[in-house]
Amino acid sequence: MPEPRSNRKRSAPLWLALALILIFTWTVSAGGGTTLYLPVVAKQATPTPTITPTPIPPLPANYSVSYYVQTTSSLEAYNYGCALGRTDRDLPGTQDRLVILDFGQPWYENGQYGTIIFRIPPVTEFVFVSLYTVRQVAQNYAAGYWNCTESDTQSHLTLGIGTSNYLRADMQNADRARQHGQLWAQMVLEVNSWLISTGYVSQVYATGANDMELFWATPALTRAWVDGFNAYDNDTAIYYNYGACEGCPQSYYSSIGSWTGGVNYSWHIEDVWYITWGIQPAWAVPEIYLSTGANAKQWQTLSKYSAVQKGSRIDYSGVMTQYGACQQRGGCTFDTGDTMNTPQEGWSQLWSTTYADPDTRMPALPWMTDIRYWVK
Repeated sequence: MPEPRSNRKRSAPLWLALALILIFTWTVSAGGGTTLYLPVVAKQATPTPTITPTPIPPLPANYSVSYYVQTTSSLEAYNYGCALGRTDRDLPGTQDRLVILDFGQPWYENGQYGTIIFRIPPVTEFVFVSLYTVRQVAQNYAAGYWNCTESDTQSHLTLGIGTSNYLRADMQNADRARQHGQLWAQMVLEVNSWLISTGYVSQVYATGANDMELFWATPALTRAWVDGFNAYDNDTAIYYNYGACEGCPQSYYSSIGSWTGGVNYSWHIEDVWYITWGIQPAWAVPEIYLSTGANAKQWQTLSKYSAVQKGSRIDYSGVMTQYGACQQRGGCTFDTGDTMNTPQEGWSQLWSTTYADPDTRMPALPWMTDIRYWVK
């Protein structure tokens, strides 16, 4: 098992990170006149809070739609990407989007790694897709976006290629989970190489993504997947955790390190921190579904744990909501509330909760994305 990268490496001097980005950008530009868009990979330690707080940033102008993938049609993928490209082309100014394509649970079948994609009702059979097919769908979505932005050459799409930690059957094995994570990172690198070769990289950048939930797998199996991704990310690929912190504490307390939860599996707060922020390629776009604000409190508490125990808050990249999926299928209401936050409500809950505590106050919360089913 690869050793997790240290916080010292994470906090490498900013000039080194910028130098690497400039070198990589120059290399791409020399080939085709394009500019590579990269996230800042070096995460910085939390600065000492100032007496005068930074102004609250405005709500992102537009949310993006993410998808539970239900078909591997190249044409459908292209058309969905094209629709977003046309939307951004017709909007004033420059757009910055995050879209996650959720390809479902990891799977191993007939010697191949891949996923089980989401079914289209009333179909009940599971559909296995290989990692090669996952890559093709992602590339077609990216091509549709780039081509249909047309005269808009500045708007940008970060495309998260998603799976989950819903590990079942042959995937309930640490070696298999680790191998799946390794191959997922390799696929992300291959997509970005393709984006460079086509010139699409000027407006599209691919990342990994994983819907990691405490109810679905043990922390050991989930760690195995992220360790595998980390081992093969070439220090450039990243992933977004767009999962849930079910049952996590909603406020910080001194003995929080001894907390265990997850109902089916015994998770510690350290495990949740590790897969969300502790390992080098990890970034987070957490699910903020509950209208009560409980989800936002859980993720703020995790950031507080990171700030107090690890010396650095978590800078969340955005929020994930499921309002669109709820409108399609229902089942999102219960006696004490609902999981139907709109993107704006989810963003406001996480922003206000983290902003209220100087230890977790972020300079910005750039994205909001709402997930729905590809078909129905």
